[in-house]
Amino acid sequence: MLLRAGRTHNSITLIADGKHLLTDVWTSVGVVAGVLLVGLTKWDRLDPVIAFLVGCNIIWTGWHLIRHSVDGLMDKAIDAERLAAITGVLDRHTSPEVQYHGLRTREAGHRVFGSLHVLVPGSWTSPAGT
Repeated sequence: MLLRAGRTHNSITLIADGKHLLTDVWTSVGVVAGVLLVGLTKWDRLDPVIAFLVGCNIIWTGWHLIRHSVDGLMDKAIDAERLAAITGVLDRHTSPEVQYHGLRTREAGHRVFGSLHVLVPGSWTSPAGT
């Protein structure tokens, strides 16, 4: 649920909490499985193997969380799919009189920002007082 909500709301915090919870679950499953398997097989070397696999999972998840968190702190351009959706909308409203250029986007945390230059006919006037 946390991961789904995090992806829906583009929340790094919810995604991190969800992955942390999943890591705790897999760690607990690994510990229980290791104790049971060693008890059933009497093969003591199985315990450190399972512990190693659990540790690798923790490191792997931690690395991805750190990388994703740093990406959230850095302003970066939005992905190609969302950029294509934005340019599609802008292109539908482009005409010989109205054009745009210089579209730039950035994403900071869960917010997306965009800026562009819009060219309109010089004969268009602004409302009085603006």
